[in-house]
Amino acid sequence: MIRTMKLFVKPILFTIIAATIALTLIVNFGGSPPPPDHLSEPADVARPVSRFLQQTNPRPAAYQCNRDNVFCYISAGTGRSMTCCNKKCVDLGYDNENCGTCNKRCAFEETCCNGKCVNLGYDKTNCGFCNNWCMPGNCVFGMCGYA
Repeated sequence: MIRTMKLFVKPILFTIIAATIALTLIVNFGGSPPPPDHLSEPADVARPVSRFLQQTNPRPAAYQCNRDNVFCYISAGTGRSMTCCNKKCVDLGYDNENCGTCNKRCAFEETCCNGKCVNLGYDKTNCGFCNNWCMPGNCVFGMCGYA
């Protein structure tokens, strides 16, 4: 008789605990309104722009070269050769939009390394990243000697 009583008490006790948890969650979280949406409110943009900001040139200095490579050499300061392409100072050795010469784009799977478009996944002299040589084996998936 005690054994059959234990079989009935466990499911009833479990049902009471589950109902208590469910009621607690409904009371605490069910009746609260959703949080306010701050993105739908209009932003306060009535502040005037200062006179200083209106007078400055919004374009950075790198856009101001006009076939003047001296300006690009001075602005680079990194030791790399910068060239003026489309009124921008660019590094022809590592720029994917201007690789080796102005307006020469590398393909989607290629990267510009030393002025040449290469596939870093399979190039033995640029394996994984520029100037990474694979001496003993081939370059596969950007790793040297991948088996």
